[in-house]
Amino acid sequence: MCLAGVELLPGKIFDDIGFNKLDDEIFKQLTIYRIAFPKSKLKTTEFLRRYAQIDWNEDKIYRYLDKLQSKQKELIQQISY
Repeated sequence: MCLAGVELLPGKIFDDIGFNKLDDEIFKQLTIYRIAFPKSKLKTTEFLRRYAQIDWNEDKIYRYLDKLQSKQKELIQQISY
């Protein structure tokens, strides 16, 4: 499976929207791969491990999402708008 293609178009859109201002690799990877392959967080971690050699466990994603909710939610909403 060629993941470069998965990142090309969504990665450009991610940058064009302005999400790259966050300078947050986890946010970028989760956004791109959850759009390209909309699965559960568990399936996303399995996919990333298998095809992108990114080894995150579900706990890391849940902790990250808690941080995102508490610290970056408003900025993400502003960029999205």
